Amino acid sequence: MNQRSGWRVPDHLSDRPTRLTPPPESDNPGARFRVPEQMSADIAAERIERLAALAEAAVAEGEFDRSREYVRLARRLAERHRLSLPRSFDRAACDRCDVYQRPGVNVRVRTQRGRVIRRCDCGATARYPYSD
Repeated sequence: MNQRSGWRVPDHLSDRPTRLTPPPESDNPGARFRVPEQMSADIAAERIERLAALAEAAVAEGEFDRSREYVRLARRLAERHRLSLPRSFDRAACDRCDVYQRPGVNVRVRTQRGRVIRRCDCGATARYPYSD
């Protein structure tokens, strides 16, 4: 019985485990196996590359919503594993609407005074330098 509030645990709930009890031991010896951090980062980098290829293929087929999902998954995966996206993939994905950009289909590309200007169909503009 709690002295401050006068509340008592009912008898039918007293045998339930509390948050302070340790979890039961598992019969599965691999249950506590963790993938080494570098290995998980390598796996994540491979998956990001695969998602980039899938996003590009989806845009080629005209499936822009599917492309958005692939780009979002890749960005979330990179964020979770503290990886940077490949530069080609990062520049080919719109920062506003997350769609993979394909010149002439859903993005207009111009070059002007040493920089590339990409204008997506959503209205977002991205500028980055280039050298001849």
